[in-house]
Amino acid sequence: MRPMVSRVGGGACGTRDRRLTGLVRRTAVATLIALAALVPSTASAVTYTWTQNPSPTWSGTYAWSTGTNWAGSTVATSAADTTVNIFTTTTSFPSTSGTLTSNVDLGTSGTYTLNSLGYNGTASAASGAGSTFLLTGATLNMAGPAPFLRTNTSGNGRPAFIINNNIVINGTTLLLRNSTTSNQVFQINGGISGDGGVSTNQGGWVDLTGTNTFTGNVNLGLVSSGGGLRIRGSGLLGSGTYAGSINSNVSGAGAGQTLVWDSAAFQSLTGTFTSTDGNEGLLVNAGTVSLDGNMTAYNGSMRAHGGTIRLGSAGALGTTSGTLTIGTNSSSVVDLNGYSVVGKTVSLTGGSLSNLAIGTTSTWTGSLFSTAASTITIGGTVANSAASIALPNALQGGVGNV
Repeated sequence: MRPMVSRVGGGACGTRDRRLTGLVRRTAVATLIALAALVPSTASAVTYTWTQNPSPTWSGTYAWSTGTNWAGSTVATSAADTTVNIFTTTTSFPSTSGTLTSNVDLGTSGTYTLNSLGYNGTASAASGAGSTFLLTGATLNMAGPAPFLRTNTSGNGRPAFIINNNIVINGTTLLLRNSTTSNQVFQINGGISGDGGVSTNQGGWVDLTGTNTFTGNVNLGLVSSGGGLRIRGSGLLGSGTYAGSINSNVSGAGAGQTLVWDSAAFQSLTGTFTSTDGNEGLLVNAGTVSLDGNMTAYNGSMRAHGGTIRLGSAGALGTTSGTLTIGTNSSSVVDLNGYSVVGKTVSLTGGSLSNLAIGTTSTWTGSLFSTAASTITIGGTVANSAASIALPNALQGGVGNV
């Protein structure tokens, strides 16, 4: 009998095996390619540098779509990984006054997407402080990881950096950074919208003058040299009622940044406001800020200095650890609005502690210090109505007018 021989890979059967193996390999490769397409790119950001710098005086309007305005004549592409540098840190600013307008005329449907934008340069003459770099045009959609708008300038007479564009921030926090504590103006006139928030750090001020409707939080960082966020002109948060949290000095104890209200508008804050002991979290220089939210974690001081702080609850002034100061400006007012305050210290240095809610009695059982001619104002103008402030503790350090 002839022995049985097993043949592997031979004949028609072997050919079918090889074809099947090749098909499996090709299918596997195709699958890996498809999966790779689903993985986000880890490529670094693409950086473009604006170089148009008329000398010796800034003037004229220059478009982003013009190649000669950019280093290497490479126009900045609208994309979530785009970084735009306005000049470099060694670019010389003009020594005379003038305005250079940079018009964002790119993007889709009036919106230009980018991750970050920086304003750089160095000034050698104080007279250049009268100059302005003005950004205009399309809405700026701030996207990608850790988006930011910032200044990084040096020298005396730094031209102002002003953004007239509207800004959109969604799903993340936009860092607004003015890196200098001295004479750099960083102002955003356009409104900031979206479900994201904003944060500040470094020692300079960032000014918002538009109607801002973003719904995320405001985070004011820990910086020993101060600075923070200023709402100016007729600017608003949340179109006048802001429900987001405001966190002053989010990085720890000690000196931190401040929310400064320089706007003539009425603003209601209905969210949570926190401030660390030793930090002035709120300064009201104009208009009226109504504290209508959760202030139980507000341990810092606050000050009315030309504007009005209005209570929306008995705990609106925060905990007993921080001092309330009513500034030297005669239009500085704290309106108790019918609420009573326990254990808080107020320093009257020229303004007025008031209860302007008709027909109510407010009781102040904390310490009252007067270091200048100050006023305690009671009541309103409605006939047959009255308001009052009960002061169980004596006024110390001076005499206020009632």
